[in-house]
Amino acid sequence: PDLKRAVELIEKAVKIGGESTELMDTRGQILALSGDDLEAISSFEKSVALMPNRIRTRERLIELYKKVGLAQ
Repeated sequence: PDLKRAVELIEKAVKIGGESTELMDTRGQILALSGDDLEAISSFEKSVALMPNRIRTRERLIELYKKVGLAQ
């Protein structure tokens, strides 16, 4: 996949559509795939803050916390 292009497109989508739960989740997934774990965490945290019952987003967030050493 062309992750650089995917990042460009999701940033454009966020700029146009705002930081919605869905866009922040998608942004987090793309950033995680591209290796930008800390920005991905930030996006997932925003998604969960907007809609706390997003279980899959919480799971992705936990996985990244573990990966970067932030898990307790």
